[in-house]
Amino acid sequence: MGDTITDAVDPGYIKPFTLDYSTELPTGAKITASTWEIDADLTELVQSFTDTTTTIKIDFARAGIGNNYGLYNSVTFDNGEARRRALIVPVRDAATFVDTSDLQATLEAIRAAIAQTATRAQLRRQIGDKAIEWMTPEQLIAAETRFQQLLNDAKRKERMAQGGGFSSMIHTRFVG
Repeated sequence: MGDTITDAVDPGYIKPFTLDYSTELPTGAKITASTWEIDADLTELVQSFTDTTTTIKIDFARAGIGNNYGLYNSVTFDNGEARRRALIVPVRDAATFVDTSDLQATLEAIRAAIAQTATRAQLRRQIGDKAIEWMTPEQLIAAETRFQQLLNDAKRKERMAQGGGFSSMIHTRFVG
């Protein structure tokens, strides 16, 4: 499986990340070992694994704003096979950061999943702690509404930061 991009985090975050290998496990196999590789700017608090998942909890206190950090997980199954996956975690300042392109990309991924035309990368996009590919149709519809609202709010904040008004005005002039 390829890289998965997660939602942006603030340097104040302490956050767990879980990877689910249940769809990649050979029939009857279990995870017997898991290791994580993280950047020196990040602090690992704890890591664990079950028969099908692996988790790491990270403190982002020393993370640099604007950086994208790779979290690499390697697992070994009891049949000797191994897998390696990556999570890409963007770090942004929650007080000032508005990334409409990321919101737009997530919204497009959700809409593609609803239409059943999503690419592998779109399906792997994380919303909170869940990849789009594992969301039910009801969850996808709720996520679409949420991300459309977030995108609208972000665009409104950008407009206001640039001196624009709270809402867009459409001026109509009637001529007779």
